[in-house]
Amino acid sequence: MAQEETIKWRDRMSNEAKPMEPAFRAVSCSGASNAGEYADKVTRALDVAGVVNMNCLTKIAINDTALIDKYKAAPGKAIAIDGCPVHCAKKILEAAGVHGSAHATMTDMGVKKGETPVTALVVDRIAADITKQLAGKGVQ
Repeated sequence: MAQEETIKWRDRMSNEAKPMEPAFRAVSCSGASNAGEYADKVTRALDVAGVVNMNCLTKIAINDTALIDKYKAAPGKAIAIDGCPVHCAKKILEAAGVHGSAHATMTDMGVKKGETPVTALVVDRIAADITKQLAGKGVQ
């Protein structure tokens, strides 16, 4: 995505009214590598834009039943955003009984683990790409 398109996406998201409740719930990896940092920052950008409601992955991992029940109540309206192919976020959701989630992995979206410097431009590009992918699943 060109820099101009990325900036337009960010401006559009900050200027539009946010829906009362985002269509998707999201958890992300926040691992120690740059890929984990990208997963976290992209998910936070999607949350600020009103595309997702970001939740704490650790609460799922410690079996917070109230939060897990919210994910189970809306099958197919969850997304796990992982940094690398270990897919910790996806596996934690599945271990909690949440299946059928959308999934994105930073290393599949151009991030090279241990190499790609974390920049706002790349965060915005990936967030815009994920927003487009979710658009077909109910996000406008």
